[in-house]
Amino acid sequence: MNNLAKPAREYHKNCSINMNNYQSLKLYLNRIKKIIIDFVIKSTNRALNYFLVNLNDETFNIQLKAKIFVTLHLAGFFVNALYIIIGIFTELRLEYISHIFIFLIIITDLYLVRKGKFEIAGNFFTLSLIILFVFITIFISEDHSLDKFLDEFYFLLSFLVLSILFTTDKVLLINASIIILGTLTYYIFSTDKSSGISMDAIINYEFVVIIITVVLLSVSKIIKRTIVFADDRAGQFVEQKNKAVDAISALSFTSGTMLEMSKKIAELTDSLNASTNIQASSAEQMYANISTLSDSITNNSEHSELALDTTSERVMVVRRSERLLKKVISSIRKISKKISIVEEIARQTNFLALNAAIEAARAGESGKGFAVVAAEVKKLAEISQESSKDIITLVKEGISVSDQAWDYLGAIVDNTHDSREQIVKITDALIEQKKNISQIKIGMEEINKAAQINANIVDNLVSETEDMKVHSIMQQAMFKEDLSQIK
Repeated sequence: MNNLAKPAREYHKNCSINMNNYQSLKLYLNRIKKIIIDFVIKSTNRALNYFLVNLNDETFNIQLKAKIFVTLHLAGFFVNALYIIIGIFTELRLEYISHIFIFLIIITDLYLVRKGKFEIAGNFFTLSLIILFVFITIFISEDHSLDKFLDEFYFLLSFLVLSILFTTDKVLLINASIIILGTLTYYIFSTDKSSGISMDAIINYEFVVIIITVVLLSVSKIIKRTIVFADDRAGQFVEQKNKAVDAISALSFTSGTMLEMSKKIAELTDSLNASTNIQASSAEQMYANISTLSDSITNNSEHSELALDTTSERVMVVRRSERLLKKVISSIRKISKKISIVEEIARQTNFLALNAAIEAARAGESGKGFAVVAAEVKKLAEISQESSKDIITLVKEGISVSDQAWDYLGAIVDNTHDSREQIVKITDALIEQKKNISQIKIGMEEINKAAQINANIVDNLVSETEDMKVHSIMQQAMFKEDLSQIK
């Protein structure tokens, strides 16, 4: 049993290895196939771009036919080149000469297409190939049997049908005429060589060629009308597409402008936001300063009112002092008058004492006692008179001082009155200033509120500007994508 299991395991192992090798080989071949296909596609596209460089301004229909024309010629170029190479290294036969001519025709056609002469290249291609095939069939081919006739000339019919893609109506008629003349010539040269070809077959063939030519001309006219209609439609479509491209380009430009504007607005908004925040902070600071100034002015107004009250009281005190001083001066003047009377009495007394002394002297011894009394009275009168004079002098000095005090007190009253008037004016000005500051305080409070509101608005504006900037970028990208899709 173990002897049978071992070969089975070896067999499965070999199968697994072979399967893995097969999968690896398959992947390798697929990779090579992909590389070859990519190379062929890229090479073909490069060749098409090279040969069709002067046909970019032609219509879409001509460009499409030119691409098919160049693609067929590239394929024919490599096939005929391969035949020529094989003919060089093998026995050279007459049929290889046709490949050389076809190779030269292909090179000529590609050169004409490269120069932008696609119509000439198409006419030259169909005309030269039909002439070449007719010439080879009639003069070079050694087989003139019915089968060969059918192969060659029905191939010419199929080529005539396909030539409608690349030739004009005139060249199509020329090609049909060449085929008809070639058929008759073929019949003439082959009547003695083969009995399989009859005149009826030739006539039927010529009739088929004529019918096909008429049908091809009709189809060509229909195709041309259709192409003209399609070109008109394509022109309208291109015009509409260009308008759409212009519109989208304008929208894209507008979106770009909006993006730039949104960037500038964002910068201005940031600056405005900073300025608004500074203004809001300044408004708050000014509001605080105005509040402090208002409180200071209120205190000054209160102090001014107190000073006004104090000054008014002092004015009243000074005026009372003025009245009292006036009374004192009046009393002093009265005293002065009374003292003048006392002085006069003392003078009279002194005069009487002098008379009494004189009379006592006349009386002699009896008048000595009276003379002593008279002398004492005289002394007292003199003393009283001197004292009265001193008192009068002092009273006069007191009156003079009182007058000066009166003048000083009057000046004080006037100055105090003026000070009171100035304090009244200052108080009124402070009260008015207090009212104005109150109004300014209210205004600054409103400005502070407005600054805060503006700050909030600017913050919202910054956010909306950023949103507009993002939307502008998205919109511009969308317009560019739409524009690339339309183009």
